[in-house]
Amino acid sequence: LIMISGSIWNLPSLESIDQVATIDAFTTPVIPPFGSARSSLVTMGLVRLFFALFIFIFLIYRIVDPQTFEFETSPLQSSKLRKNKIQLKGFRRNATFTMWSFLFLGCSFLGSAIITLQIAFDNDDTTSSKTHISPWLLRFSLLSFEIAAPSGFLVSTVVRYALWPNHLAQQGSKGTIGFRSFYGLVSHNANIFFILVESCLLGGLPVRMEHIAFAPTLGIVYIVFTWWMSTRWTTATNGDGNRSPNFIYFFLDTTLGWTTTKALVVLLLVLIIFFVLLSQVNLLLEQYLGDALLPRLIAMSGIALCVCRFQD
Repeated sequence: LIMISGSIWNLPSLESIDQVATIDAFTTPVIPPFGSARSSLVTMGLVRLFFALFIFIFLIYRIVDPQTFEFETSPLQSSKLRKNKIQLKGFRRNATFTMWSFLFLGCSFLGSAIITLQIAFDNDDTTSSKTHISPWLLRFSLLSFEIAAPSGFLVSTVVRYALWPNHLAQQGSKGTIGFRSFYGLVSHNANIFFILVESCLLGGLPVRMEHIAFAPTLGIVYIVFTWWMSTRWTTATNGDGNRSPNFIYFFLDTTLGWTTTKALVVLLLVLIIFFVLLSQVNLLLEQYLGDALLPRLIAMSGIALCVCRFQD
């Protein structure tokens, strides 16, 4: 309730959003173009479109894949819950926070691609073209990135430093099969690659501190969703005949008491840290690396190695 109230209280006005969600924010490359301005815009738009299509196709394929993904929950020793097997099939395969943030990232790239390509193929100049682009598309594309980018870093960090080690410690290599699968590796690593390419090589979509109230919105909605789904993941019942609650993420276990509260506070702080870092990344890159390609690629690789994981 405190997080919800704080986010709502600090939401920026539409005027504040419009000052940032401009055409220039989507069409100005962070690295000087090698060819003409139009070819640079086309390249930027097509890369963003590729990222969006990749994400959407990936999410759709997870839904239509006839294979059922089954995994065993890993509650902490202090939990009152038992281990249970959860089966995810169809739309439920995209019911994790990872997929929610991946979807928002895809929406942001799709909106950014539309904006960029429309400007690239418009015969008018950038100023007059503004009337052809809906301000709601600009707002949605920007806010989607501001929500999805720090959430993506949060997802990969939690997987690397919390979920993966916890499953490995409790179940051995069998418990990390999901993380090491094609789906797991893509959803927990490709998001970081896409975000870093956008921030370091493409347009460097801004993440503004005055919009920080939007950062936890997706997480808040997901927490409510996962608590609502806790008794719906399986049909397993406990001793009194009621369905036994299950949590995909052990730190959302409501039987842990203050441990859950502390975990949520830590997650919020980590999310805010990533939001702050992303808000400063363009300034830091310009100040210390300039517009040289190789140093930016090295910086991207270093950041990715800190948050991505590929094996036990």
